Amino acid sequence: MSDDVKSLQELSRQRATKARERHILLAAEIYRAPRGLLSDVERSLIAGMIASLSARISATIDDAAISDEILVQTLRRAGVLEEPELIAAAYHRMLEFEIEREGASDEMVTSLGAGQELEVTHAVGEYLVWRARRRDAYANPVLDVADLSDVAAERLHWAVAAALRAEDPSREEALEAATLRALAAHCDAPEPPPVHAARLLLESGAVNAELLGPLIEVGEVALFEGLFAQLSAMPVLLVRQALFEPGGETLAIAAKAAELDRETLIAMLAAGRRVRPRDSECPAALALFDRLDIAIARRTVRAIARHPEFQEAVRRLEA
Repeated sequence: MSDDVKSLQELSRQRATKARERHILLAAEIYRAPRGLLSDVERSLIAGMIASLSARISATIDDAAISDEILVQTLRRAGVLEEPELIAAAYHRMLEFEIEREGASDEMVTSLGAGQELEVTHAVGEYLVWRARRRDAYANPVLDVADLSDVAAERLHWAVAAALRAEDPSREEALEAATLRALAAHCDAPEPPPVHAARLLLESGAVNAELLGPLIEVGEVALFEGLFAQLSAMPVLLVRQALFEPGGETLAIAAKAAELDRETLIAMLAAGRRVRPRDSECPAALALFDRLDIAIARRTVRAIARHPEFQEAVRRLEA
């Protein structure tokens, strides 16, 4: 395959399709018949994160309308909890958690904000508070609405609203209005703390691309993702998908677009492999990185970062 934008975009799409197929299998693993793709603990973590997120959305729409158990049962019967995008978000959050457990601590991040302008120091502090909330009272990972794509978040909100309506159809109009308000609040949410902190740290000169490797190696995944997103001009959700994508080619393209060195890419690929032991050593990703032109990589990142519905429409018309 040649290294032009169109062929690289198609390569990235193929990897995304392969990842989606994996997430469909994981959905069956979690909610139907386990086949050994996940451990009991992993299945419990993913299912628990999705159930907890659904319950929090329900509370936002109509607090205490139905019990969490009834809500989850209703959504599960309808197949809502098996949607690949939702499974992917929870699966990626679990993998982040696995990397974080290896050594994330406040010390490295706090030192980055030391001696900086008040706005930067405050952003770093807000990030640390946010990061602490990414685990529940039992130190398990938490899935947030912001971890979903806008399309998946909207779909889950409406599914929860429909589950609430099933208990009391007379409240349909009120539930619709409440769901619209919740979605508007989600769309108007400020810049996520890791992205905000990464942007201010980068603008202040406190961090640069050389910090990406150390951040991922010590388990500071969210700040790593925020910084990498800034450097590569790639949305955070795409950075996260690329980090855990089989093959690693999309990560290699983004790394080249950000003008990272080979050692940093190796550190990123190694972090993904540590929590995905079944995956390969990603030799194709390194080979692609070595030969890829920076300008082509940047144009490819811009292409794959466009809205997925737009990309799909373009493919249909070109076909």
